[in-house]
Order: sequence, then C-alpha cells, then structure tokens
Amino acid sequence: MPDALPSIGYVGGTGPAGSALAVRLASVGYAGCIGSRTKERGVQVAEEMKAKWPRHNLNLVGGDNVDAASRDIVPTWMIRSLPRHANSACTISIWQHVKKRD
Repeated sequence: MPDALPSIGYVGGTGPAGSALAVRLASVGYAGCIGSRTKERGVQVAEEMKAKWPRHNLNLVGGDNVDAASRDIVPTWMIRSLPRHANSACTISIWQHVKKRD
C-alpha cells in the first residue's frame, strides 16, 4: 500500500463541479491542482477555496490546465464536460501531459 495518496488534477476545475470535487477530496487528504485556461484563474479559485474552508487545511494549488493534466489522476469526465467552445482546444493542449496508464 502506498504511503501517499495520489494527487488529482482538475482540468477546467474552476466551476462549481470541479471546485466542489477538489475541496471534497482535498478535505480527506488528496492533494490537488485546480486547472484553468489561465494559471491566474486556477490560482485564484484554489486560494478562494482554501480561504472559504480554512479549518480543513486543503492541499490545493492552482495552475493552468497543463499543470492539472500533469497530476497522478485526471478525471476525464471533467474534460468532456467543458463547454463546447473550450473542449477541443483544451484537449489538444493537455493531451501530451496526461499520464498514460497501463
């Protein structure tokens, strides 16, 4: 059994679903990266979530979608649920960074 829990990348995770999932999993020990099209927006949302629930000691950082895609686990439903105008560009930009699984 591994000592540390895997980190999770939330591609396009600045909306209600992504940030809620990030907070919930961070509250039980999973480190995470909230991704956005811009690093600044990802950082802003991560900081807002940590400020909103300071007692939970959330291990969340913000970044761009490439930062999020580089984590151990990336929920693929989040990529598919991005708005249509953002989906194709996002998928192309992060594809090479998503770790392949056996």
